[in-house]
Amino acid sequence: MTADRDGGDTYPTKALELLWGDGGRRTRGPKPTLGVDEIVRVAIEVADAEGLAAVTMRRVATELGFTTMALYRHVPGKHVLAELMIDATIAGRAEDRSTDGWRTPLAEWAMDYFAGLREHPWLLQAELVGASWGRTGSRSPSAVCARWHVPACRTRT
Repeated sequence: MTADRDGGDTYPTKALELLWGDGGRRTRGPKPTLGVDEIVRVAIEVADAEGLAAVTMRRVATELGFTTMALYRHVPGKHVLAELMIDATIAGRAEDRSTDGWRTPLAEWAMDYFAGLREHPWLLQAELVGASWGRTGSRSPSAVCARWHVPACRTRT
């Protein structure tokens, strides 16, 4: 595996742990005064107020009253922070519980996504191409199509 500029060889593992809720777990040492949820909350506030371009590790750290390096102990980089922000704004909506076909989950996803865009216009600026690694990815149109084997969604080879 090649090293990634946002966290070295551990980048994918750390990103997945953070997205699925295991990344904030610590086993030794004093209780941290800063957490991933707080970092994400402030980053979303900055993006809501000024757009996604205003969200930098330095800016979020300043808003929290910490150094930039303190953030990197919790989030390996801006790319992961953006994934966490997307996940927090979209995944917090209703989970896919449909058992009666693919139309209902796709319609629910579209309505939830539209509501998220109205609340957080910066989502339009985010890199939403491809599947999300977080909880939102399990509700994405491509995931729903794969789960329900929708013929129109199959890729051609």
